[in-house]
Amino acid sequence: MILDYVSGSTLFDYHIDIPMGSENSGLEGIAFNTNNRLYYILNEASPGELILWTPEDGVMTETEFTFAEDYSGIFIETETARMWIVSDMSKALYACNYNGVPQYKYNLSDSKYEGVAVDHKTQTLYMVNDASGELSIYQINNN
Repeated sequence: MILDYVSGSTLFDYHIDIPMGSENSGLEGIAFNTNNRLYYILNEASPGELILWTPEDGVMTETEFTFAEDYSGIFIETETARMWIVSDMSKALYACNYNGVPQYKYNLSDSKYEGVAVDHKTQTLYMVNDASGELSIYQINNN
């Protein structure tokens, strides 16, 4: 489903077929890459995978991930060609290249981090915790 960010109304609705390991694992995160005009979609587990998708062509590629126990949130930082992926069960945040290869791993003190966003200009990272309902803010110290 694609929403109008101002009104919140549905603009388009799409169906993506993925294998389902259980009712509690499925599509978990989505981010749009303005550099290559692709949507990056995370399947949480069973299998954990990255799906590259466009409305015009559908599923372009599916890449199975094995570097974390699950995959909970994703953000594309186009300025550095970096993909940020948070894992709830692994209690970790990964900075990956566009192929999904981790370049940095940051251990987190708690589980249930489900969302991540980065402000490249200020080098600020934002993460939301599903259990506590809190927003955590960090400064990024690498290139």
